[in-house]
Amino acid sequence: MLNRFEKYLEEYKMLDRGEQVVVGVSGGADSVCLLLLLNEVKSEYGLLISAVHINHGIRGGEADRDEDFVRRLCGRLGIECRVFRENIPQYARENGLTEEEAGRKVRYIRFAEVCRQVNSVKLAVAHNADDHAETVLFNIIRGSSLSGLCGIRPVSTLEGENGISVIRPLLDITKKEITKYLISIGEQWCEDSTNSEEGYSRNYIRNTLMPAMEKMRGGVSEHIRLLSCEAREAEDFIRAEAERLYLRACSGDRLDIGICESAPAAVKKELIYRFITEKAGHKKDIHRIHVLNVLELLKNQVGKSVDLPYDITVRREYGHLYCCKKGLSDPRGEQGSFLNKEVMLDTDRGGIYSLGEGKILKIKTFSYDKTFEIPSGKFKVWFDADKIGQQLVLRVPCEGDYFCSYADGRKKKLARLFIDEKIPREEREGLPVIAMGHRCLWIPGLRRDEAARIGEGSKRVLEFTVEKERKQQHGTQDKGNVY
Repeated sequence: MLNRFEKYLEEYKMLDRGEQVVVGVSGGADSVCLLLLLNEVKSEYGLLISAVHINHGIRGGEADRDEDFVRRLCGRLGIECRVFRENIPQYARENGLTEEEAGRKVRYIRFAEVCRQVNSVKLAVAHNADDHAETVLFNIIRGSSLSGLCGIRPVSTLEGENGISVIRPLLDITKKEITKYLISIGEQWCEDSTNSEEGYSRNYIRNTLMPAMEKMRGGVSEHIRLLSCEAREAEDFIRAEAERLYLRACSGDRLDIGICESAPAAVKKELIYRFITEKAGHKKDIHRIHVLNVLELLKNQVGKSVDLPYDITVRREYGHLYCCKKGLSDPRGEQGSFLNKEVMLDTDRGGIYSLGEGKILKIKTFSYDKTFEIPSGKFKVWFDADKIGQQLVLRVPCEGDYFCSYADGRKKKLARLFIDEKIPREEREGLPVIAMGHRCLWIPGLRRDEAARIGEGSKRVLEFTVEKERKQQHGTQDKGNVY
């Protein structure tokens, strides 16, 4: 048993020399075996071991018996033991959890707390081969993806604690082998009476389903373990491919549809899963159906959306999927005043106007000379000031807006321009427009009016420039006369 234990430690590189290891010890056969075996290799690895026991406050005198047993075992081995007494039924009620879920959550909260206190980055828990098989079967029964077939991983990261690894050195050993080993060395353990109660789904799998499967064909746990190993290899490959593509495909709250569509089906699903769980900030409650619903958006027309848990929405836009909180229409964050009302522009005196997002619009008027070089960039434009016959305003796009897309005054609807240029719907709503009535003179960076260009007879120039706000010394912003 010891040789097999050490081989598994080495295979998955679970321990480094001189580490502090925190061990979860319930008093059951599995955790007793784990503590004893770690104690056996303590000198070889130079380990410092701390045991943690949680009294869940559920089984009355039986729970107190377990606590006392663990204290005495650790005392005999010379291992520090930390005991926490919890009221799991109350915690479950207050947090809307089953007692099983609440117990697990509280255990890992306490394990993480002790890891931080003793500066440990390794938490050892006593899941065995049967636990792993039961987990895989449970995942299959309730509905699962490839990830569910992977079952319990030998090494994982403690949820919410990026610096702490959870190691499971007994994952290759069955319960029968564990109890046989303990008997052979004369060690005792505690039995949890709730393990025989059929009210728990896992107990039904453990006490009824697994034995029935063993009768059909022996070695069920081992067969499931081998299947899980292959599932993990496949999932690791898919995740690596998805990670490589995700770095190219994801930009902020957007996922590039072209890159996503080019990926194999399995990688595509992982890309979508990564995208929505990252934006939601949670993995719990994000299921296969949510991934499939978002995948359907790739086939749908622009503007279609899917609502997901955690109050988020994924919407199909031109060339990408956009993810945001429900009801959020302006994804840009900082808002300029033109988003809420029309801002009158003083083209005679000129001035500087805020566009939000750290950008400003500068306006000035001056006499035209044919020797001037007319700017051709996207963020500085010249117009013939005498061809502008109405009051100009700075505002957002409105229904009925149009451009004079040709010098002879022929028109093009702004809505058509947005479609042709593939401007996402949520971006259109916040674009700055310089307009006179419904005629759009300029949308910075996108399109300008052609009928008011500088020509042979032009005498005055109306210049618009968009640039970033400049920070002066002492923290003041250089905006000039900002309106």
